[in-house]
Amino acid sequence: MAPDQALRIGDVARAVGLTVEAVRYYEAEGLLAPARDPGGRRRYTEPDLTALAVVTALRTAGFGIAEVRDLLAVKNPDDPPVARIDAGLEALGRLDERLDERQAALDRARALLGRWRGDLEAGRAALTGGSPAG
Repeated sequence: MAPDQALRIGDVARAVGLTVEAVRYYEAEGLLAPARDPGGRRRYTEPDLTALAVVTALRTAGFGIAEVRDLLAVKNPDDPPVARIDAGLEALGRLDERLDERQAALDRARALLGRWRGDLEAGRAALTGGSPAG
């Protein structure tokens, strides 16, 4: 996306499936910093959309604002490139660990629900004299 193709906040919100208020909230939390036009209106570019995609994915996965902010902070242009890379790798490692923990919790929950489903189907079969799936 060329700079002259910058999007307005409503267009960005629709593109990523968020409300305008959510996009503004993420900006207020320091997760986004769109440029402003001479009239003070936000103008979102491709890097802003990429950052917003990361924010949305991590928030949907259950990560908090602080965790998302830590990851996005590795893009700070004031830091030396090697420091940004090292910080990014460290932050990604922490997020990977958290994702593994969450996946294990989801797997346990799915197994418990599967057993519960089996118990309910067996109970239905016992009451109706039919097969468990029936």
